[in-house]
Amino acid sequence: MMVFNSNLMILRKEQHIVDAVTAISLEWLTGEVRILASETDDVRIIQYTSNNFSDKKLVQIDLQAGMLRIADGRRRYSRIGFNINTTVLEVYLPKKKLHSFSMNGAGSHVFIQNLEAGLAKFRLTSSHATISGKYDKCEINAIGTHFAAEDIAIYKLNLRSTSSKIEIAGEIFQIHVNATGRGINIHSFECLMKSNLYQPEQVLQWLCRIMRALFWNSKKYPVNSKVIFQLPRRALSILIKMVADHIVLK
Repeated sequence: MMVFNSNLMILRKEQHIVDAVTAISLEWLTGEVRILASETDDVRIIQYTSNNFSDKKLVQIDLQAGMLRIADGRRRYSRIGFNINTTVLEVYLPKKKLHSFSMNGAGSHVFIQNLEAGLAKFRLTSSHATISGKYDKCEINAIGTHFAAEDIAIYKLNLRSTSSKIEIAGEIFQIHVNATGRGINIHSFECLMKSNLYQPEQVLQWLCRIMRALFWNSKKYPVNSKVIFQLPRRALSILIKMVADHIVLK
C-alpha cells in the first residue's frame, strides 16, 4: 500500500471485486493510474486524493457480465485542464489473462505492470505511459504523449502516433505504424522476419551460413531450411540476433 503525507493525500475509496473479470474498460482524466499485480484472486481498486475532493468525483465502478468499467467521476463536472486536485488510482489485478483491456486517458500518468490480455487498446492524449506485459494484439493511439514499453511481448501491434515520443523494446512479430512528428524507437529482433527490413530469402541465406559454421562436420544436423525452422524458437531468435548484430562466424 502506498504511503502519502496525510495533509495532502489520503485513501478516499477502496473496493474489492470477487466476481470474475474478463475485460476492463478504463477512462481517466489527469492524475496517476497504476495497474499492478495482485497477490489474491480478487480485483482491488483504490483511489487516493485530498480531503477536499468531492465524493461525487471519486472513481465510478461497474461490473456487468465480466466487463469491469472504471471511470473518472470528474468527467461530468470538469473539463480537461481544470482539474487541479491531485489523485492516484491503483488497480490490482489477479495474474490471469484478460480477454480485453482498453484505456482512454487525457493528461494522465500511466504505469501498467505485467498485464496480459488478448486485445489491448490505448488511446492517450497529453499523457505519459509506461507499460509491460503480453498482448496478442495491441492498438496504440497516442497524441502528444510519451509512451514507453519495456520487456513487452506483442504478436500484432498497430501504432498510430501524432507528435508523440514512442519507445518500445521487446518481442513484436507483426507491426503497422502510422506516425507524424517526433520519433519512434522500436527495438525488437523478433520482428525482423515480419518486417520489410530484410527479404525472407536473404535471412534464410544468412541462417544457412551460420548453420554451416556451427555444424560443418556434423551428420546429425544437415544444413537445409527444414532443420533451421525445426530449431527451438529461442535458438532461432538467438541466431537472428547474431545476424542483426553483424557477428561473423569463421
